[in-house]
Amino acid sequence: MLATVLVLASMISQPQVILKADDLKTTERWQRYFSYLESRAVVSTAGVIGNQLQTMSQASLDYLRNLPMVEFWNHGWDHGVATKDGEFIDPPPDDAETKADTAEFWNTPPEQQMEHMRLCHEVVQTYLGVTRHGFGAPENKHDCNTVPAFLACGYDHWYFPKYSILGCRPEGVRTLARGGGEIEDSPGVPSLARMLCPGHDGHPEGRL
Repeated sequence: MLATVLVLASMISQPQVILKADDLKTTERWQRYFSYLESRAVVSTAGVIGNQLQTMSQASLDYLRNLPMVEFWNHGWDHGVATKDGEFIDPPPDDAETKADTAEFWNTPPEQQMEHMRLCHEVVQTYLGVTRHGFGAPENKHDCNTVPAFLACGYDHWYFPKYSILGCRPEGVRTLARGGGEIEDSPGVPSLARMLCPGHDGHPEGRL
């Protein structure tokens, strides 16, 4: 689980914090996370990978449907990263030599991006019974082909967009830039230092 804090600059004196958790599962670790949120009346977002949601048991789906403090968002269909021969895999290979600079929404055809965005959108509707309005790209990597796919699903929330790639801020879209950054030293290993020091991991530019 990758949890991230976004610190939003605003006119109020106290910062607002949004928790962003990627790669939703129903493991024991995730359930502890959700239970803690509920005990503290804290809301978190959770990125759904479509093909993983589709294979969950009915018990897991029922559990997710009944979570009171979670806002789900589209995190792609397969979180895939292409190797040099074009085959999608997850997770990426440890050997950097075999990893091409291609992600699910980066350097991939517009038709494929449109399909992957749509598939996850529809699976969330079917299996969780909700219509979501947000998207965040796997590995936060996207390109110009991602924008039409995003808009085709009627989304209005984008997590960690890169304006230098998009070319402009999409009109009418709420974009949440990277703020406090990662709050884990590695997946599942929380860091108090990262939590308390926005920009600690080298992303001070994320304030809106």
